[in-house]
Parts: sequence; C-alpha cells; structure tokens
Amino acid sequence: MIQDSIGINIVFIIILVFFINTVADVLRFTKEENRKMDPLKTWYLLIPFFNYIWYLYVVIRVWQSLKNESISRGRNNKYYLLLILGIVSALLMPINSIPTKDEQTFEILNSMKNIGFYAWLVVFIMLFIEKRKLIKHRSLENS
Repeated sequence: MIQDSIGINIVFIIILVFFINTVADVLRFTKEENRKMDPLKTWYLLIPFFNYIWYLYVVIRVWQSLKNESISRGRNNKYYLLLILGIVSALLMPINSIPTKDEQTFEILNSMKNIGFYAWLVVFIMLFIEKRKLIKHRSLENS
C-alpha cells in the first residue's frame, strides 16, 4: 500500500518536472523584452501548497509573455484559451485538499478536481506545442 503511493508520487513529481521545464522553456525562448517572468522562477512550483497560488501567477505571466511575443511578431493573439484553462486549472486543482465525509460532496469535489486536471493537461499540451513553435522560429531567425 505504501509502496503504491510512493510510486504514484514519484510519477507525479516526474510529470511536474516535465511541465515546469516546458513552462521555463517557453519563457526562455520568448524574446527577453516580451518576457514577463524569469524562467527560473517557474521552479517555485515544486514548493508544496505555495504552488497553488504560484501556478496562477505563472499562468498569467506566461500568457502575458506569449501575448507580447505574438504582438511583436505581428501575429494575432490566440492565447486566451491558454489563460482561461490555466485559471480554471489553478482554481480547481487544489480542491482535492478539501476534507469531506459526505459522499455526494466528495463526488462533486472529485468531479471538479478532474475538470481542473484535464484543463491543466490541455495547458501542458498547448505550452509544449508553443515551445516547439518558438524553437522553430528562433532557429529560422539564427539562420
């Protein structure tokens, strides 16, 4: 039983590190004048409980950075979905820490937590795709 929870926690930490690295890379590949946050500050997401508040801050700063990058390149800002899903996931993910003994309340909170997780997953995928675009754009600028 304890070994299962340790294994699950290790997998969760590995996924979280990949996510934080992706967010940091998106900020790193954004032009410095468009960046609204130091990429190294994304690693504060590893701090328990503080990460719930910090994640909301990171979502807003990454969105502002991508918006500025988009404007500087003369493209349309299409990152509102990233902002909305990021805020939804930031608000719904901490719900799993609310204690309850009522089964119906537990089911509602669990459903909300699942929605937050899926929103976070979409944010992760969107940032990964954006990271690839930024890398490609930077390599075209350097050649």
